[in-house]
Amino acid sequence: NEYKSYLSMLERANTTLKPNPSLINPKFEQYKINTGTSVDTSYNKLKSKPFQATVSDSDYSYQLTRYFCLFNYLFPDPSTSRVFTVSQITNTYFAVVELEPSFNSQIYKCQYEGQLEYNVAFFWQDATTGLLSVGRELHKINVNRGLLIKKYVLDECRMVLYAKDRYIVTCHRTADNNFKHCLLQEVEEEEEKLKLCYELNLHSIASFLSIRGDSFVIIHEGKMITKVPLEPTPRIETVEDREDNKSKPACTWVQSSEDVVVTIPLPNGILKTDLKVDFDVDALEVRTHGGQELFVEKLFSRIEPQNCVWQMGDNGNSIEVHLSKYQEAHNWADLFHNPSINRSGGLVGNISEIDASDLELLRARISSLDQYTSDEIDKAPLYTPNREMEECDELDGQIVFLSQFVVNPDSSLTQKQMAELSPGSHLFSVSDTVFCIRHSIDLLFYKISTAKPWEHVFTFHAGNMIQSSKTHKKFMVTTEDAGYTAIVDTRRNIYVYKCDSGTVGHLKVISLDSDDGEILGVVAQPERLLLLTCNNFISVKFAL
Repeated sequence: NEYKSYLSMLERANTTLKPNPSLINPKFEQYKINTGTSVDTSYNKLKSKPFQATVSDSDYSYQLTRYFCLFNYLFPDPSTSRVFTVSQITNTYFAVVELEPSFNSQIYKCQYEGQLEYNVAFFWQDATTGLLSVGRELHKINVNRGLLIKKYVLDECRMVLYAKDRYIVTCHRTADNNFKHCLLQEVEEEEEKLKLCYELNLHSIASFLSIRGDSFVIIHEGKMITKVPLEPTPRIETVEDREDNKSKPACTWVQSSEDVVVTIPLPNGILKTDLKVDFDVDALEVRTHGGQELFVEKLFSRIEPQNCVWQMGDNGNSIEVHLSKYQEAHNWADLFHNPSINRSGGLVGNISEIDASDLELLRARISSLDQYTSDEIDKAPLYTPNREMEECDELDGQIVFLSQFVVNPDSSLTQKQMAELSPGSHLFSVSDTVFCIRHSIDLLFYKISTAKPWEHVFTFHAGNMIQSSKTHKKFMVTTEDAGYTAIVDTRRNIYVYKCDSGTVGHLKVISLDSDDGEILGVVAQPERLLLLTCNNFISVKFAL
């Protein structure tokens, strides 16, 4: 039962976000501390101090600082090894400074005399172009030449969350205490204006954003306030698709987070008064009063019959049936009942009987990992520069949704994919292409790609138990090639974990000098960590 429960959690309630079983190692036991290799730490004195936001608790949420790393003041170039920060030279002058490989090289400087409603941040749009966000101004610069390309001025107080290619995503709190996300697009013929493509209202700040071409992926807690239609999904089946050698009825259907709308064609001459429509908790039946069956099928998932309605189509040659989902925000993988998929959306696997030796290994694994847990984890407060950030393992109880959208030519949105995750499952983002979620005792890393909306690429074995025990954790970073994962705490300790395919992993513990101030940023590179403090840029080289 323990092993079956563990496997079922790997195939939980969605059909679009599934773990790769080959990347799960139930026989993993522990991490052993590596003391045989040396650590090379170098301190480089900064000419000017990095910018640090001075905001109140109400301006930033803990989730925002963790997910988007808006308080991580190191900005790496995703295509090279270059690393930048933003320095505040005076009260009104700000500069983009390159720290690696050209240390203390000032790339661009600007003046801003207005109020800094939100944070100062730097975003990479492409290989040579960056976007500096200062107050309401957005400075688009050529990083190689240090030249200003364009300057945009936002018409209202907004926080820039993300910038990629020609798209910019901003966010601000609304009067009803929700969060409006604006998808802005650069228009070549407009020198200093941004085109508003779409506004998306959410109950929380989106915790992950990735834009690839005209497709973008978001992770957010709670339901979307803005209703976005899902992409139409035609379902016209053939006789080979039915086990009982009967063809499924021809129909098309679309779904939202709350409803499924089925359009069923009618034979010629059928009127509304000729039809009899019955709703069951898991079935839909459409017949004529003469007994002719037009649609008699078991559905993919349960519905609420009392909230279901139907009407004739506009042309009179079809009917539209509106099915109310019993489980809101649950994405149906099909319209018809499929024996290979359970009603909650998870795949039904053929779980063989567990061998007694494997069960003992699983029990031993759980027991050996007790050293990484703590009995009591404090609730993390909202972050201000005068308060240390602490990690908690439990967030609020809202369900987390992972959605993929497409921007249509008319600037409308179409939702292509949606997955439902348990509350607090999204832990942090490695980059705009890789994000990490909790899964049982492990941490799973998913990558955004053009071939698939999201794909499980590697696993931090026992990572969820380990990170939960680090009550003073401030940053958690990993390399995109899964070389290692590092946890940096407020006490200036660094824990570097490397997972192998066997039963034992490697752990390196590194402690920095205690008199150098708070750690403001971290970047993970192969075989080294780059860290930023108020006074120094630190390089930590190590081997595992």
